Amino acid sequence: MESTKAIATTDVSENGRTEKLREVVHEKVESAKAMASKVNEKAHEALDKVADTSLKEVNESVNTYVRNNPGKSIMMAAGVGVVIGALLFGRRG
Repeated sequence: MESTKAIATTDVSENGRTEKLREVVHEKVESAKAMASKVNEKAHEALDKVADTSLKEVNESVNTYVRNNPGKSIMMAAGVGVVIGALLFGRRG
């Protein structure tokens, strides 16, 4: 009889833990949904901004930046070249 009581107590305890786990998982899922919604909204805003920007505006912006920051521009170009070279040719040795 006591083993039946112990099993029943264990079942109640496990049910309580299971319910608590369900609540925590539900909260995390809702939080993830909210975060995904915010990310989606930001991505659509960025896409709209890119779609509204003309190629001419981008070209003018890049030219202005390069003229105002020639040293940074050269270093960025060199960095991009190193990365592309590493991706294309890998490490040889």
